Amino acid sequence: MNGREIWKKRGFCALALAVACAGAGCAAPGTGGVGAAVSATPATPAVSAVSAPADTTVLLRVDQEEFTRADLALDNPQIFAPGVTHGKMLREGYIQRLIDFRLIVHEALRRGLDGSEAFRARTAAYLDAKGVEALMAELNIVEEKPDQFADSALAEKLIADQRRAKIRAALRQRGQALGQLPGRDVKLLESLAGADAEAVLARFGSDRVTVGQLRELLAVSGLAAPTEEEAGSALDELLLYREVVAAARSLGYRDRIAQSAVASGFRDKLLEALLGEALLAPGSLSAAAVSEYLAANPARYGRVEAVRLRRIVVADFATAAPLYKRLRRGVDFAQLAKENSIDAASAAAGGELGWVAPGTADIPPQAFELKEGEISRLITTAAGVTILRVDERRFSTPPLAAIEKQVRQDAEAAARGPLLRDLATGLRANATIWISEELTKK
Repeated sequence: MNGREIWKKRGFCALALAVACAGAGCAAPGTGGVGAAVSATPATPAVSAVSAPADTTVLLRVDQEEFTRADLALDNPQIFAPGVTHGKMLREGYIQRLIDFRLIVHEALRRGLDGSEAFRARTAAYLDAKGVEALMAELNIVEEKPDQFADSALAEKLIADQRRAKIRAALRQRGQALGQLPGRDVKLLESLAGADAEAVLARFGSDRVTVGQLRELLAVSGLAAPTEEEAGSALDELLLYREVVAAARSLGYRDRIAQSAVASGFRDKLLEALLGEALLAPGSLSAAAVSEYLAANPARYGRVEAVRLRRIVVADFATAAPLYKRLRRGVDFAQLAKENSIDAASAAAGGELGWVAPGTADIPPQAFELKEGEISRLITTAAGVTILRVDERRFSTPPLAAIEKQVRQDAEAAARGPLLRDLATGLRANATIWISEELTKK
């Protein structure tokens, strides 16, 4: 992923939520825990003029918490579906997982985890991100797609600038104040290299964007060594997110989401995650255990080591465009390369370049993002307008030191699952649980 279009693969709101949560020390709620296979508190059924009254018959009690037939059917419609194969087994499995999850949530509340700073920070980040999502949907800003353009690199930059301008124009129309962009004399790379993570790069009202926040965004975006332009693009994206957050707050989106069932579900999953962290604190897993996790899951962290690549090079877009259309219709790449490529050395071999590694001279970075058999869009290179195709990809697992933070988080999440399940088993001994016969029948 590059800095020209940070949200290209994640989506603006998904990236914003990732960055907001990361800044608050957020873990993925529920990962590996007892609630991973069930949703949280059943959502409140939508009310319509023609809908039948909800069935409020209580079918399950976990301590003082009650679940009606309508609650359970809305949360998992399959448990009451007629003719479902092994319906009783599926229903019992779901109910048992739900009981364990509710016991975990009750225990987290008993320990006061809903009053912790981590709970407040992560919930606030989530509500802001969901508010941004709702506001962006209402603004209905339709973005053009990079693949509608010939030069993908230029398209991504233009679309990024256009999109930011559209969002800011829409906010101005709603009377929303905009942030103060940093001056052109700001040396972002110098600031990022400094030791002060709290140094202010830009301000938005009483809010501020710091060096630490920009570092976090660059890390999420996969930019370990950004250029000044890439850092500037990331900073502008981060400030834009702050602007949209402020607008979503002032327009009431955040408050409405805070009262919704989806927010209630998030809080319950967050409580499960925080209880898991109480059982196994972040950073406490041994280095040996982290290494063992990586050894057991190498494919999860594999990176492209090399690709077996073909290319067609022509002089201009006018020549490349019809070739690209023919390739999209399934015409043989090797044959078109032999007939049209001005790269004589590879043309004779059907465009084949053999195995090439990231960083190879004259090979665009887009080559290493393609899937096997995938054809690139038109790319401007020093040799001319280029079309690439990947025949095979070869992966390698980077050294632990390069990915230790992510591996540790994943390893600890996996280790917390059994701890939470054991805790739920213990909590059952002192819990009051009642299950209706309707949930145990065939």
